[in-house]
Amino acid sequence: MCFSTCEPSVEWPDPEKPVVISRALTLIKDKEEPNALMNVKLEVLVNGVLYLVLEDRDGLRRGNVLSKNRQLTKKHGGSEERPLSHCFICYDNVNDARRGIGRLDGTYRLLEIPNLREWQDRLDWIMQRSWTLHRVGDEEQQRYAWFAAQTVEEHRSVRDERKVHALQKTRATVSILDRLNRRNPGRIPLMVSSADLSLVRRTQAVRGIGRRMEWRGVVLEVYIDRLRAKCREIQRAVQQKLSSDSVFSEKRTPRTVRLCSERMSAYSEHLRTLGARPFSRAFEHAAADLGQAARYLHEAAEERSGDKIEQAKGLLHRVYRSMRMLEFHWRLEEVLVVVAAAHHRGKELSGSELVLATEELASIHSRLNAHEELTGEPFEHGFERHILPRVLPLVHQARGALMNVRHGKSNGTSYTSVAYGHLKAACAPF
Repeated sequence: MCFSTCEPSVEWPDPEKPVVISRALTLIKDKEEPNALMNVKLEVLVNGVLYLVLEDRDGLRRGNVLSKNRQLTKKHGGSEERPLSHCFICYDNVNDARRGIGRLDGTYRLLEIPNLREWQDRLDWIMQRSWTLHRVGDEEQQRYAWFAAQTVEEHRSVRDERKVHALQKTRATVSILDRLNRRNPGRIPLMVSSADLSLVRRTQAVRGIGRRMEWRGVVLEVYIDRLRAKCREIQRAVQQKLSSDSVFSEKRTPRTVRLCSERMSAYSEHLRTLGARPFSRAFEHAAADLGQAARYLHEAAEERSGDKIEQAKGLLHRVYRSMRMLEFHWRLEEVLVVVAAAHHRGKELSGSELVLATEELASIHSRLNAHEELTGEPFEHGFERHILPRVLPLVHQARGALMNVRHGKSNGTSYTSVAYGHLKAACAPF
């Protein structure tokens, strides 16, 4: 049976434009009898074989991932002609599904992807500073120019066409003067966005290099990248508003405050539509904060209320920090994928993968243990639920286990497997 005849064809699933269907299937869970389900509401990831659950029902949770298993379908007497007999296994979230479905070569993941992400982080810094260049002194402008020039220098030998384009756009951010020799820092965010898009495309290309992964795993990685791009978009939008004069300074006007309210409200509504676990929890909290911030800003515009402005600012601080925490969660997941691959092969992590994994864990631990840079607040300041007291010790222990591998310690223990256990536990609270 060809599912393209009853499901709209999906080439690449897009969380912003989901293809939603209802279908029958048989759910297989550990130590449970097969459960035939009718009219399950799903988002299509790969036609006929991979779906995102969109509702809580019959032991399923919104954001679970269902993957078709042909062996179980055959074992339980199913056939392609009877959709209800198709057996599916359930993964709790997209990250678990990615690790379970695809076993891959992690070399490129830990060699190039962190370098691309660091480049994007530096572009974030450049964009953030560009919003205030018009009101800072010569010393701060020189610091900005030095940092942008250093970013260019670090990547001057790139060859890939996407990275060459990103380098050209990064080089254009060094000076606050435009081609007509006018002070024009307003053009810099456009250059940053163009460079960032090229780096995103290079990241997607890298995921296809040296791969030992089936198509479902590739699709899940791209889907996660698109969720990550939405997270970065919201992070930058909030960052821009917090850094500019248009809302949180005496230069604001009712019009600029009202426009910010409308934009934050739109982001709130959009985030509520994204249901992929484990990110849905953070998205739901961010949506609530953005919605409340939008209401405060609307009231501030109507009432000329400085108190409402400050209340909105506190909520946007919290949204920004939650999006930053999601970034660190993604970084942990990238390390976990590589460590999991070695664990499942029954081998210790080695070589450059081992060095880079320990350095990445050290960086994550250090950054999350400090105050967030833009807001100057602890990452979980104002959060109802604090997870870092659980996460940070586990990240430290995982790095310690991998350092034992680096130092050649054994004692009959697979320290890579020990690290795997710690990392899984560290990612779970997110």
